[in-house]
Amino acid sequence: MSNEKQTLKRAESSSGKMASWAFGDIIGYYLSTAYGTFIFFFYEVEVGLAVSYVAFALIIFAIWNALNDPLVGYLTDKPHRWSRKLGFRAPWIILSAIPALLFYLVLYNPPNVNAKSNPWIIFWYLLIISCLFGSFIMIFQEHFQGGFANQFREDFERRRASAIAFLFPGIILFFLSVIPLVIIVYGDKSTFFLTALVSVILMAICLFFMIPGIRESAEAKERYLQGYEDKERLSFLKMIKHAFGKKNFMISLIAITLVNIAIALDYASGIYFFKDVLKKPLIFSVFPTIVYFIFVIISVPFWVSFARKHGNVTAFIVGM
Repeated sequence: MSNEKQTLKRAESSSGKMASWAFGDIIGYYLSTAYGTFIFFFYEVEVGLAVSYVAFALIIFAIWNALNDPLVGYLTDKPHRWSRKLGFRAPWIILSAIPALLFYLVLYNPPNVNAKSNPWIIFWYLLIISCLFGSFIMIFQEHFQGGFANQFREDFERRRASAIAFLFPGIILFFLSVIPLVIIVYGDKSTFFLTALVSVILMAICLFFMIPGIRESAEAKERYLQGYEDKERLSFLKMIKHAFGKKNFMISLIAITLVNIAIALDYASGIYFFKDVLKKPLIFSVFPTIVYFIFVIISVPFWVSFARKHGNVTAFIVGM
């Protein structure tokens, strides 16, 4: 019994590692949210690209993501010569985060042409850079989220790490979300680029603090390599067919897709609401942000306790 406790203690991840891991949540959430919040408004209102072109580019981008994400995940989900030394997921997380940050910044520096007379130049710029940004941020997300279960093995560890990864980033993201509200000025597209620049610098700092959290132990590396060697690798098409044949997977996929659509519409409409409906500067949106932040802080302990008592499936269903 004593040996089991010692083994369990050695296997348990520290709070410091969990907090370091949480910096990755800040990067992924902030970039995805900021893109969904500002990109449509920026290209339609500030750049002057007709709404039909912006919508068409973003629809193609969404289709690209739907087709590209599982393929990219499949192609990168295998060991390489450097996996035993550097780890399986950590190199992909870092190598994808850097170009994702750069492409996010480039998005807010489109060609200096008249969007009315040369709409296709802006259209292709928006589409291509968005697809590049989306591909790299998805590689980051896939390996970051995919590595969670391997880093934190026990249920109590995962609940604790999840709580830290929600509360800790939530506090930092609250303060980060105020930055665009202070900098952005309607009618001055340079303020959007400045916001993106400040955001990228802060995300680079988060990337630095994330490194200890994503570092994989020798045991974790061996566990993955052994698991990969022991299982038969299906082709991409067979894997897709197998996944879509699972009822639980399809229900979860549909539910998450609907929630993400609702969230995306909410984010994208926010800046229009304050500018066109309320006729107020964007800084006024800090008030609903504060209310949201308070409710997040209050609700997380409740949901952690609820999941511990009733199980993750019940918590997922009730939360939906």
